[in-house]
Amino acid sequence: MTNNRGSLNVAWAGYKRPFDLCIIAVAGVLLLPFWLILWASVPLAIWLEDRGRVFYVQRRVGLGGRHFRLFKFRTMVEDAEGATGPVWATTQDPRLTRVGRVLRRFHLDEIPQLLNVLRGDMSLVGPRPERPELMQRIERQVPDFEQRLKVRPGIAGLAQVQVGYHAEPHIKLRYDKLYMATMKPLLDMKLLLLGVWYAFVKPFQNRAPAEVKAMHWLYGIEAPEAANSWTRLANGAGLAESTEQATANGSAAPLVNGAPKAERQARTQPAQFASAQLSEKSAIR
Repeated sequence: MTNNRGSLNVAWAGYKRPFDLCIIAVAGVLLLPFWLILWASVPLAIWLEDRGRVFYVQRRVGLGGRHFRLFKFRTMVEDAEGATGPVWATTQDPRLTRVGRVLRRFHLDEIPQLLNVLRGDMSLVGPRPERPELMQRIERQVPDFEQRLKVRPGIAGLAQVQVGYHAEPHIKLRYDKLYMATMKPLLDMKLLLLGVWYAFVKPFQNRAPAEVKAMHWLYGIEAPEAANSWTRLANGAGLAESTEQATANGSAAPLVNGAPKAERQARTQPAQFASAQLSEKSAIR
């Protein structure tokens, strides 16, 4: 889904709107009791703690740079940014309420963003939307960060699954570019499943699984054979260029439509294998 010059081509993004609406409709019917419990219990818990607002609305930057109102369950004290202005939240943010900490841990505060998906502001899967004030700061440090605006922002995303919500912007951009270059319905479905795992299973684990395993399940990438291909894509290289180089080097099957399969076993020496793994980990941190 890239051209030969390496620029991102998102013409195939037309599938996303029907895909989103179908997933929401099916999940709404199959999980109706679950949704009713959440929509009743979460607002009540927020209100009982401090009698404050249940919902929190922020301006975010969406497709093409258009601003929209993003909905969340409130997780912080009222007027949390009154003294500091717009800042990124941290994992142990003192402004979080007790209920808010639970909501953040299981990402339940994101549920109202389904309304944004229904309105067409967001997609279920895509780059996370940034606030306009923070977007300006990021673009001064990462000039091509605005490339993420070529698709609708999402609730779940490759960057969130791989490196979490608090990764540096330039690291997120690598994975956002990789997603935009390879997005398709199957990849979106896999990322949604990983997003559910990330929200409800990972909080109970002491450590996250190796990122290479997630990339293998998403893209069929074996380490170290095809590591170079996806690392180049994550850094914004063209899909055609990456696959040509991978083929020339005798590596695994190229990344085609985001779901290749490695066809051969690793034939490298142990020292080479360790070196490739080290290079791969350095690239994704």
